[in-house]
Amino acid sequence: MKGLAHLLMFLIAAFAVAGAETRPNIIFIVADDLRWDTLGYAGNPIVKTPHIDELARTGVRFRNHFVTSSICNVSRATMFSGQYLRRHRIFEFDTPFTPDQWSGCYPKLLRDAGYRTGFIGKFGVGDSNAIAGMAKEFDFWRGLPGQAGLFFDKNNPAGRHKTARFGDQAPPSFVA
Repeated sequence: MKGLAHLLMFLIAAFAVAGAETRPNIIFIVADDLRWDTLGYAGNPIVKTPHIDELARTGVRFRNHFVTSSICNVSRATMFSGQYLRRHRIFEFDTPFTPDQWSGCYPKLLRDAGYRTGFIGKFGVGDSNAIAGMAKEFDFWRGLPGQAGLFFDKNNPAGRHKTARFGDQAPPSFVA
């Protein structure tokens, strides 16, 4: 475990000592292909994002984040593990985390510290079989491989975007 994983372990230990009732809720939202100023809280005068703006106002947001690769699965592997591409070696969608790599990833560390964890949307690290196996690593799982399918569900006559479907999948017990 290096970098981010060490920091997370320290924070988890600090919150565990302080008691379960003082531990913060953590919601990590990842969106692909957004410029730094795309959302309302970042100053966009056209885009209206009141719920995300409120999360940004009352929570913590990364204001100075950089990626070493614009490929989303590489960035996701980096965010989960706190490691650069040259260390995690996940170059493409079909390569999953090894068990040793996953043991240092923040969802695993949080779950081991007593947090309930969930994942909805494009996991993007590993092939379909590896992604299906990730269900046991979370308390709630709706993760999908690769690009997570079509943006619009062709079987849905209303043409609903998959982002709306992902939002509907959040269980009430995690939202409360």
